[in-house]
Amino acid sequence: MKHLLENCEEKFKPTAQLLQQSFYVDNCVTSLPTMDQAIKFKWESEELLSKAQFELKGREVGPVVEDEHAEERSVQVLGLSWNLKDVNLSCDLRGTEKYEKGPATKRKILALAHMIFDPLGFTCPFTIIPKMLLQEAWNLKTG
Repeated sequence: MKHLLENCEEKFKPTAQLLQQSFYVDNCVTSLPTMDQAIKFKWESEELLSKAQFELKGREVGPVVEDEHAEERSVQVLGLSWNLKDVNLSCDLRGTEKYEKGPATKRKILALAHMIFDPLGFTCPFTIIPKMLLQEAWNLKTG
């Protein structure tokens, strides 16, 4: 894909650059200021990638302007939930209550620390705490 994007036609260069910056493994996540730019990006990226039999799937477009009648829905993006109406990211912590029962163990702390997949680090201010607690437990050689 990198070779394809680096050697594309001149007219596709801006889209190719945006595509190169927007991929994380097999997820392309980008933001554009207008719907016209989003439509152009969609068309040009399909055109570019189809030359190597790549196909973009699961496109989502959030609202350009506040629409009180817009449908409330969320999609998964890189482990986070993206609310398309409110244009915000969140993570799902349901299921953590099962770790409250019984003694705190390194296994439970590890499970909690890695419960959230967040390769971009949005939740780092919160997820660092159990990771530091786990590190301290190992340093103290606790059970």
